[in-house]
Amino acid sequence: MICRIAIIFGLFLIASQSFAQDQQKCIVLPETDCAGMNLSGKDFRNANLHKAKLTATNLSKANLVGANLSEASMNNVNLSGTDLAGANLVKANLTARRVHYIKHWQKNTPKDKVFPANLSRANLKGADLSGANLSDANLARCNLTGANLTEVNLAGANLTGAKLDDAIFTNAILKNATWTDGKKKCSEDSIGACN
Repeated sequence: MICRIAIIFGLFLIASQSFAQDQQKCIVLPETDCAGMNLSGKDFRNANLHKAKLTATNLSKANLVGANLSEASMNNVNLSGTDLAGANLVKANLTARRVHYIKHWQKNTPKDKVFPANLSRANLKGADLSGANLSDANLARCNLTGANLTEVNLAGANLTGAKLDDAIFTNAILKNATWTDGKKKCSEDSIGACN
């Protein structure tokens, strides 16, 4: 009898551990919550992550080709080296805010201070970013060939070395953005083109 109880208890522990491990995985569904997870290098090709909660998630070097990330909450996301070719990022929130429990921030930094999204070297070829907030984002050496940047806020963004062939900038805000040569700053009234 004691052996049976021990075996049943052991099986319960194994099942509990398996369930806990499954809870740590990101389930690819619309409105999923994968906030804070390390998904570096994962394959999310053509995934439907509409309205997904991806705050503070590490997606560096992930494959998001053709993924639907429209209206996703992507505050403080690491997208460096991520392939987003053909991805839909319409109205995605890509800003990053100071998080009070991260110790390396300076003590005097206000809690609502916005820090830029890091999309350096990301492949956004043909991506639909219309309406996204990329103010102060690092887009250095990012491939934006054929991307839809309609009404995107790129104020203060770094576009040094970015590929912009056939990108659509209709009503995009480019105020104070650093242009592709790394030297030119767009003027305060730059809407749709860097003046």
